[in-house]
This record gives sequence, structure tokens and C-alpha cells, in this order.
Amino acid sequence: TEAVITVPAYFNDKQRKATRRAGHLAGLKVERLLNEPTAAALAYGIHQLGDNTRFLVFDLGGGTFDVSILEIFAGVIEVRASTGDNRLGGEDFNAILIDHFRKQVGLVAAQDAVLIERLREAAERARRALSEAEAVTMAVTFKNKAYSCEITAEIFESLCADLLVRLREPVLRALCDSEIHSDDLKEMVLVGGSTRMPLVRRAVTKMFGRFPSHAVHPDEAVAIGAAVQ
Repeated sequence: TEAVITVPAYFNDKQRKATRRAGHLAGLKVERLLNEPTAAALAYGIHQLGDNTRFLVFDLGGGTFDVSILEIFAGVIEVRASTGDNRLGGEDFNAILIDHFRKQVGLVAAQDAVLIERLREAAERARRALSEAEAVTMAVTFKNKAYSCEITAEIFESLCADLLVRLREPVLRALCDSEIHSDDLKEMVLVGGSTRMPLVRRAVTKMFGRFPSHAVHPDEAVAIGAAVQ
């Protein structure tokens, strides 16, 4: 009967009111709206740490990328800066795999809707498998013909070089906007299913010169934080 609803940190007042109204229309008593990066930080226990603790929340989902810097002071968690790229996410990494696969097996011209859906599914499976394995076979059957090619983690990382560069800009912008130096951050927290990719974790490690924290399940961190609230 009651709910804590999370929203992106960049939501304006109109968007927040509409979200609260949607909760009421669904028959729920909306106790609070909570910024997603704040929820993620709560899942990591920021509220149990001392004052002047600073967190960077790196949230890479299926279709969007958000970077937020939070500070806890006098028991209040404040979002000091929030930025991102709302056209960058796991789907873009899938698209890179699809493009590579089509070139390798000679399916460049085919625009069949069924084929496109099968390619999407195969790319998603391959990308997830590459989070655990060094090489995977991406395979699709179309019009009774089987197509397949092997993709290694090294090839995938080289194909995604431009996307990895795009991850840097919002991080630098958030640090600049918050006027907080990266050395002053207690933790860099990874949130969102796409942060499971080793190449993303390596990119974050290179940016900061230390390993990010991924102790909490990336898909569940925001929900867990809402539950803590």
C-alpha cells in the first residue's frame, strides 16, 4: 500500500510531481521520491559513514548513462553534481556486436524485422557471456541457414573503443561541476547491469587509478537503497 519511488537525479519538479501522481493513480501512498544515485549510495551504506564522505555513482543501464557525485554532511545526503549521456547504454554495445557480426558473416544488406530481432537477442547473449568468458560464439539462424562467428573479449574491447571514450566526458564534467577532486572520493560505485562488463570496469579503474566498488548487485542497488529508505 506504500511506496518509495526512485527517479533520476536530473528530473525536474514537473517530472517528480508526475511520478508521484502516477504512484497515487496506482493506488499507492507515496512516502517519498528518492534520487537514484542517493538510493544506490544508501545500498552501499553511505548513511553509516562519517560526515564529509563523498561518493561517485557510475550508473550505466541499457539505454542511459548517469554520473552523480554525492556528499553526506550533518546527516544529509546531497547530490553535488549529476550529469550523463541519455543516448549511451548497453544497447549501444549490442549494436557494435551486431555490426561486427553482420560484416563477418555477410549479412550487411538484410533488413528483415525477424533477423534484426534475432541479432539483438544473439548480441545480448554474447555481451553477457563476454562478462565471464574470454571468447564466445555469436550465432543466428535465418531462412534455414546458420551464421556464426567467434568474438573474443579483446576484439570486443577494441570495437567499443569510441564508446569507452564517451564514458569519460560525463565523469570529468561531474567532477568539475561539483568542484570535488577525484582523490577526495571515498568510493566509485558501479550501478546498472552494463557495468558488469569487464571492459567498463577497466575503463573506470583507468580513469581513477583505483578499483571501483561493485559489492552490491548492480541491477538491484537502486531498489535496495529504496528499501533502506
